[in-house]
Formats: sequence, structure tokens, C-alpha cells
Amino acid sequence: MRPRTIRTGDVRVCHLHINPAYAQQDLNSVLPVARLDELAALGEIGASAPSHYSHMGYTLRPERFLRESVTGIVRHLREERDDVVVVVPV
Repeated sequence: MRPRTIRTGDVRVCHLHINPAYAQQDLNSVLPVARLDELAALGEIGASAPSHYSHMGYTLRPERFLRESVTGIVRHLREERDDVVVVVPV
């Protein structure tokens, strides 16, 4: 399975600080991959990126997350030549 083809039911959301019911009913409420594909099919956007990223909060060591994970994500976004980032706060 490629990250871009992920759909509701492919992912389990487990977090002590949020109610996972919305994500379990429709993954697009937290990771709108299918909605982006629909917008691309309608010609509203050029294309959905080949990769998508998700991060659940309650980060005890944000400096490490920023230094390691965010740096890696930004590198991949640049490699894929993505133009826009959609942030969905949950």
C-alpha cells in the first residue's frame, strides 16, 4: 500500500488525549488524502503529493521532533517538489 492510497480502515488511531471516533469513521477528517485526490480529479489542484505525513501531539521532547522528524519531512517534501502543505489540526 502506498501512503497516497491509504483509506479509512487501513489505519488505527490510538491516542490518550483525543477521541479517535472521527478518524475511525472517516480518515479524511484527520488525513484528507481522498479529498485531495478528488480535488485533483476535478482540476481544482494539480495533483496530490505522492507521500503524506501525520504527527500526533503530546510530544515530550519537541526539540528532538523538530530537529529530526521535521527536518526529514521537509527534505522529502523538497525531493517530491511539493508546492503546498495542508495542515489539519486535530
